Amino acid sequence: MITLQEVRTDRQLKAFIRFPESLYQDHPYWVPPLRLMERDTLHWKKNPFFRHGQAIYFLAWRDGRIVGRIAAIIHRLEVESTGLRHARFGWLDMIDDLEVTRQLIHAVEDWARREGMTHIKGPLGFTHLDKAGMLIDGFDLLPTMVTLYNFPYYVRHMEALGFGKDVDWVEHRIRMPEEIPDRVRQLSETLATRYQLKRVKLNRRADILQYRDGVFEMIRQAYSSLYDFVPMDKEESDSLTMQFLRFLKPEFLSVVLDPNDRVIGFGVTLPSFSQALRRCGGKLFPLGWFYLWRAMQRNDTADLLLIGVADEYRNKGVNALIFQQVMEAFDEAGIQWVETNPELESNTSVQALWRRYDCEHVRTRRAWKKAI
Repeated sequence: MITLQEVRTDRQLKAFIRFPESLYQDHPYWVPPLRLMERDTLHWKKNPFFRHGQAIYFLAWRDGRIVGRIAAIIHRLEVESTGLRHARFGWLDMIDDLEVTRQLIHAVEDWARREGMTHIKGPLGFTHLDKAGMLIDGFDLLPTMVTLYNFPYYVRHMEALGFGKDVDWVEHRIRMPEEIPDRVRQLSETLATRYQLKRVKLNRRADILQYRDGVFEMIRQAYSSLYDFVPMDKEESDSLTMQFLRFLKPEFLSVVLDPNDRVIGFGVTLPSFSQALRRCGGKLFPLGWFYLWRAMQRNDTADLLLIGVADEYRNKGVNALIFQQVMEAFDEAGIQWVETNPELESNTSVQALWRRYDCEHVRTRRAWKKAI
């Protein structure tokens, strides 16, 4: 018999966070999240989202052990801004038993209906920068630290429960060229001269904080039309920055300024921490910090997290300035491969950019939707 338990205590939240560790134990392609970051994201007293949004978590139990989990989320600002009464679900993990999945989904549906919602969609997080999208192909590859992994049977369960595709995201793996292409160098020099643009050299993490507000303003501009985007307030953006600051390598970031020193473009990349997180099991102690530090210092793979350009500089080639700066840092650090993070399949301009390099489409992930 399956029973559902609503997560209400810190102890129950701990069990919610750790369930995937047993589900994916010894799996070669699952990358555990940092437990500390998961707690900061999910805890109702720590995440600023809960000032204007709602969430409820469920654990599924059978025979005295946890067999599944799910989060139900209502982003009130999203509902108000779009007029769509859509609830989100996320953090969905379960054994290969359709009845477990059915009961977890039904719990989300019942709660969402009581709150006046008409549809549920997911997997999604609290914000557009949280992990999102169920893997539907590319199961035999290691994901990046900011994306989800799931068993293939998840897809079968969603289809059996009447979900349909809402959107798909694609991901690519790019081989770094041996040297920066001449066209990138030439375009960068031309743009910098024509528009009096300058690239900032970041040397310390404190330098990153100096441009934080400008970067988040660019995110608001560049991402406002994308699926599931809801602007974050300053408390949310500050919280997210502090979560990721420990992973940021200053030289792997690019910031472009206009003549008035306003941020008009940015790129955020990280050394790949996937192997390090697997080695430490998502724990910082006793050796987790060492594995993460070593991944920061010695790596052949980088993850491309975000890139954005101000509206008035869109389609003017500012990407070339960003890429030149990042590629120079990659070359110095010995990076040979770059993993792009999820981009909407409809974002053909970005995909055309990747095709200029030696790239391969490696993963597709999906957000599902269902009327309730």
